[in-house]
Amino acid sequence: MKFIEDIKKRLGRIAIDSDIRSQHFLRKTKSFADSTYIGIVYNASNDDDIKLVQEYTLQLRAQGKKVFQLGFVNEKELPFKYKFLANTEYFWLKHLKWNYVPAMESVGRFVHEEFDFLLNLYTDRVLWLEAISGLSHAQLRVGKYHPHNKLYYDLLIDTGNDNNLSFLIKQVDRYIKSV
Repeated sequence: MKFIEDIKKRLGRIAIDSDIRSQHFLRKTKSFADSTYIGIVYNASNDDDIKLVQEYTLQLRAQGKKVFQLGFVNEKELPFKYKFLANTEYFWLKHLKWNYVPAMESVGRFVHEEFDFLLNLYTDRVLWLEAISGLSHAQLRVGKYHPHNKLYYDLLIDTGNDNNLSFLIKQVDRYIKSV
């Protein structure tokens, strides 16, 4: 069964990579100080990660930034605890196509938002999260460095061997403020 899932994911990655390469989107980077609108994509399946992302979101809002979040929940249906958070949308397993690519009906609004910065706050390579970043109309897409992520992000953050979300958020914050 894992073999079939791997094939589906591989086909999904090929489809997304092709879609991203066919885009001709001119990116106009602003400085962080001049930015007003930030998007955050994250894995909302872990309560500790949700807490870290929410805390960072509050910091950004305290700096006068408008923040819109899109979280992925690794469930067949969206649990009740996720339903009523302002400026946050979620997608879950039923919103993925057979090849693990997110259905545009579910994430299209987020993908088409023209964020000044799109922050990808997750540490593992996840096809459906990378797809959202790769297809995003954001001016600058920021994410964790991996040799194969150059297509999905404009600014890659190398965290070395530290695969901790808290460390990634600190590094992202440090580098976007120098843009």
